[in-house]
Amino acid sequence: MTTKTRQYAIQSLAACGFAVMRSTVAWQLRPDLWSSAQECGIDFSGKVALDGVTRVNVTLDGVGVVPVLTRSMGHLAERIQWVTGHMVLKIEEEQPAAPVQEKPPLTEGQKKAAERLQELKKLAAMELPAHDCALRKDILAARRELGWKVA
Repeated sequence: MTTKTRQYAIQSLAACGFAVMRSTVAWQLRPDLWSSAQECGIDFSGKVALDGVTRVNVTLDGVGVVPVLTRSMGHLAERIQWVTGHMVLKIEEEQPAAPVQEKPPLTEGQKKAAERLQELKKLAAMELPAHDCALRKDILAARRELGWKVA
């Protein structure tokens, strides 16, 4: 979110209690903030997060579904129509993001493979002895198995 987008949202909330967070509408309402419609569109790439606002999705006639930040739901459809000139067809509260699915527990085979991988990484990370011994051979074998470059 850019400074201009945040400024637009804060000033719109202060002026009319809502902010239509779609670049085409913002450009129409506040051409003084951006030098072009393209710049406005680029600025609207992120989500504005402000305290004390409700996020809703509003379907505007001729525009489509747009995100709106509002401080009050009272007469919201009328207020949006008065300010934007677009008829409000529907208002829906924004649905929270779907909960993140937890990974299923590891099977015994997966646990053993993960433990072996950790052991291999630990062994491969050890300093290589200068003389030829069993430890040197084990370290080199671990490095080869992990796909590391072997000297």
